[in-house]
Amino acid sequence: MKKQHLLTPTIIPISVASLISANAANASIHYFDSSHSFAVSKYGNSSLYWDIESGGSTSSTGAELLVQKFGGYGSWFRVYSCKNSFKFVFSSGNGIKALGTDITISSKLAAPLSFKSLVGVLVVSNALINVVGFTDNTAKYIGFTFKNSSGITCYGWASITLSYSADCVIINEWAYNDNGSAITVGAISVPEPAQTATGLGALALGAAGLARWRKSKQVKAA
Repeated sequence: MKKQHLLTPTIIPISVASLISANAANASIHYFDSSHSFAVSKYGNSSLYWDIESGGSTSSTGAELLVQKFGGYGSWFRVYSCKNSFKFVFSSGNGIKALGTDITISSKLAAPLSFKSLVGVLVVSNALINVVGFTDNTAKYIGFTFKNSSGITCYGWASITLSYSADCVIINEWAYNDNGSAITVGAISVPEPAQTATGLGALALGAAGLARWRKSKQVKAA
């Protein structure tokens, strides 16, 4: 009598759709490197707007943030959260927080972090104020949110330098995710090759396993 033995295939829970979705999220990050940096200083530009989407500084009042030197207060500098619902990541409401690269910026910020707009002074003649974790003339990461030209609430990070010794505020570099997804501080639009290779390898293994199963679907046995 002939018996049939059906081999049960091993299903690997990785789909092409999930890989495409992950890559799409990475591709939506817009990164502006140091070639887009600009400064407001005692001896240079005394007032500039930060245009996050266009990638630089402008004199247009339609941009997200105004960085300005006080006209009659020596080397003091202030910011105005101006347009498009721009807000900083704050720490317990005490000031703009210097962030580490382990922080993810999204609509679900964990306490004590929160989003807050600011019209206030950052640099005075001998101190930094309305900030947490900053030191003079040292680049630090910050987080922010704003609405882009499509009306989507976006999340991003920037590297900025505040200095009373050098009399300036510098926007060094920044990035944001234009589809409303979360972004990790320091992340740019570069997929990780190791993760992609692992995902594709798993898919290939799954296809091979399925082929073997179909080929040996019926096995003769005594």
